[in-house]
Amino acid sequence: MKRNRIVAFLLCICVFIVSLSSCAKPEVAMEYKGSTITVNQYTYWMSLIKSSYVSASNDNAVYWDTEYSTGKTYEQKMKEIVDFNVKTNLICMHLFKELGLSISQSKLDQIDASIEDLIESYGSKSELNAALSVYNINHKMLKEIYEIEVMTSMVYETLYAKNGMRAITDEALDEYYRSNYSLVDMIMIYDEYEYERDKDGKLIFDDSTNSYKVKQLTEAETKAKNDLAESIMNRLQNGEDFDELKKQYNENPKKDIYVDGYYMSENDVSIYGSEIVSASREMIIGTYKRIDDESVICIMKRKDLKDKPYILDDYLSQFENLLEYCKMEDFNGYMSGLMKNVKVYDSALSEITVRNAPLIRDSGLM
Repeated sequence: MKRNRIVAFLLCICVFIVSLSSCAKPEVAMEYKGSTITVNQYTYWMSLIKSSYVSASNDNAVYWDTEYSTGKTYEQKMKEIVDFNVKTNLICMHLFKELGLSISQSKLDQIDASIEDLIESYGSKSELNAALSVYNINHKMLKEIYEIEVMTSMVYETLYAKNGMRAITDEALDEYYRSNYSLVDMIMIYDEYEYERDKDGKLIFDDSTNSYKVKQLTEAETKAKNDLAESIMNRLQNGEDFDELKKQYNENPKKDIYVDGYYMSENDVSIYGSEIVSASREMIIGTYKRIDDESVICIMKRKDLKDKPYILDDYLSQFENLLEYCKMEDFNGYMSGLMKNVKVYDSALSEITVRNAPLIRDSGLM
C-alpha cells in the first residue's frame, strides 16, 4: 500500500536485539495532552526520514558534520526535521480525537493488507520482525505507525477541506503568491541542439519519442549560439529593449503560451533548477542575468508580479501546486504554534542520534 505523507519524514534508531513481541511496555518519547509517541515509533520515523535525504554513499561523519551558513550542522538540521515531523504526528493524534474523526474500515483493511504483504514477502512474521528490529519495531508497531500516519493525513484534509477550520481563503492564497513567487521572463537560446520546424515554421512532433524533433548542433554552431547570447547581454546592458530582443531571438517552444515568462517559488527547484530559482529571488526587478542551464542559455529578466496569474488558463501549469504550498505553510505554522505544549522526554531520546540511525534499504518498509 502506498501511503500519503504530509511532511518529510526522518529517523534514527537503537539496535533491538530482544524479541520485540516479548519486550516491556514501550518507553514514551513525547507527550501532548494525553497522546504519546514511543521511542520505538520515534526511531523508526528517524530512519524513514533520514533515508529520504541521504544514501549509504554520504551517510558518514563528513556529511553530518558539514555546516550551513547559519553554523548548524547537517545533523542538527536533520534532527530538527525529525522532531518537527514526529511532533506533528503526535499533535495530529490528539486533533484526530478532538475533531471526532475515525479511520474507515476500508482504510484499516488496506493497512492490514500491507502488513500481510510484508509478512508474505519476508516468509513469516518472525522473519519480518527480525528485519524490523533494526528499526526498533515489530509488525504490530508498524501497523500502529501506519494508523498514526493516516490520522495525520485525515486531520490535514479535514482542516483544509471546504469550510474546514483552516480552509485557505482567496485573500490568503493571493498573499502567499505575492510573498513567495517571482516572475522571470527569459530569452532561451539552445546551444547544443535546435528544434526542427516544418515549412510553416511550426515545431515538428515526433510520436516515437513523444517530444518535438531536434537536431544536434555542430561545434561551430554551438559557438555561434554562445556568441549570440553574449551579444544579447551586451545589447541589454547598453539599453536595448528586452521584449524586442526576445521577439527576435527567443527559441523557447512555449514562447507563445508563456508570454509573461515564468512564475516560480523556492518550492520549484525540481522544475527549474536551483540556480535559476535562486536567481529569481535574488535579482532586482528590471535587472538581467545569464545562466547556462545544460543545453539551454537562459537570459533572464526579473519583472513585477502580475495580478492573479494563477487563475489564467495559460499559466495553470505553473501554479498547479500553489494551493497545496499555501496549505502546507499554514499547516506548518499551525503545528509550530501547538508544539510549545509538547513534552519531550530527553532522557528517553538522549542516546538516539541521526548519524547512527540505520537507513531503510527495503522500500517495502517505507
